[in-house]
Amino acid sequence: MIPLQIKLAIYALMAIIVTGAYFGWAYHQQQIGYEKAAKEVALRDADTARQSAELMATEKAKVEQSNKEQTARLQDAITIYATRTNDLNDDVDNLTKRLRNNRPAASCSQNAVPGRGDDNVEGERRNNEADTDIARAAIKLANLCEKKVNELKVVN
Repeated sequence: MIPLQIKLAIYALMAIIVTGAYFGWAYHQQQIGYEKAAKEVALRDADTARQSAELMATEKAKVEQSNKEQTARLQDAITIYATRTNDLNDDVDNLTKRLRNNRPAASCSQNAVPGRGDDNVEGERRNNEADTDIARAAIKLANLCEKKVNELKVVN
């Protein structure tokens, strides 16, 4: 028979081997779980990155479209403003010319005492300025009336 001390040593060695095998197996299972979790996190991160990239591209396209629309509206507004200003100046010029043409012809008795030669030029310049001021006021009044008419609500 085997002495008791050897039996106990064999049992202790077997217990150490079984315990070591158990801890080795547990560690291996833990590593498998860790790798599985790491793969899931990597997949989730990749999906999040893909969704973020898609969202970023969509929002960037929306912003670019909005910028294009705002730029187009701004250019249209500038064109309309420039055209309207040009038309307004043409209207003032045309009305000024019409006011000049409506003046009564000068008679011989108007200026009995001859003055300096440049008096007529200065007077005509003042008349032109006055005609231009009157024309601008008339055009502004017409524009204001047009604006007020456009602001009226139409009831069906």
